[in-house]
Amino acid sequence: MSRPVVDAVARLRERGVLTEAQATFFGRAARGELVSVRLELQVALWAGVTLIAGGAGLLIKESLARLGPLAVGALIALAAALCLAHVTRTSPPFSWGPVASPTLAFDYVLLLGVLLVGIDLAWLETQLKLLGTAWPWHLLLLSLIQLAFAFRYDSRAVLSLALASFAAWRGISLSLAGAERFGVHEELLRFNALAVGALFVGAGLLLRRGDRKAHFEPTFVNLGLLLLLGAAVAGTWAGNETFAPGWGAALAAASAATIVFAYRARRSDCFAQGVIAALLGLLRLAFELHLDEGTLLIVAAGSFCALYLILRAHRRFKEEA
Repeated sequence: MSRPVVDAVARLRERGVLTEAQATFFGRAARGELVSVRLELQVALWAGVTLIAGGAGLLIKESLARLGPLAVGALIALAAALCLAHVTRTSPPFSWGPVASPTLAFDYVLLLGVLLVGIDLAWLETQLKLLGTAWPWHLLLLSLIQLAFAFRYDSRAVLSLALASFAAWRGISLSLAGAERFGVHEELLRFNALAVGALFVGAGLLLRRGDRKAHFEPTFVNLGLLLLLGAAVAGTWAGNETFAPGWGAALAAASAATIVFAYRARRSDCFAQGVIAALLGLLRLAFELHLDEGTLLIVAAGSFCALYLILRAHRRFKEEA
């Protein structure tokens, strides 16, 4: 119970600032008589979406022989259509700014509908071989569908799926091409991750600059930085015997740019990514220099400094917000 808040509510009621109903509500909240279960409901809804999506897979497995591939595909499509029809019927008007969900379940029904669309596309492709060896293009189609729903219904969860589908399309397409033409192609995959990461970061910054779904910028930028820095770290650590100076320089530049950007923007999430990437680069350099006696000390000291910088920056950014 918060005694100062309870007293403040009573004074505001006496002065007529709060109505009797408002004062009763705020008084109960201040005394701890009202407990929010929003988080618990969100977890339950998320679990429900996951179970239903998993149940669709069991339906496919159990009903294939009895119903046939087209009937199973039609049932999944019908379920997806019902979810998306409900979303369309209850959604607020489109806006380039943030849009509040009309109900707590709205985002999860949308997410379930989009997941079912993906399951249906995957199912039809595996059964009917619609695109044959070019099947990764389904991932691009799915990414565009998810991106359209994310922007129309202002869903960052669906946006994350769209970006993940796009990245998967590029990675799988390149892997299949590499398996046929290039043999060992890890380097190409890393360059692809760099390009996709840069695309996501650039798209996020353009949205922020143009004030068009600017609140989507963190999703674009965080996933883009994860790909950029992850590719640079993978390139730096790729050779156990030979250090790649080019990838080391790329990692140093990317992590430094990320830290500077995050510090200026007061973004603790991006700051943490940059610091961790820089730490991994320094550790790779320590191994390259064969500092055997001091390696453990460097690992411990570097980890401690990185954690301190991240926590310090998070606290400072929070105070300045």
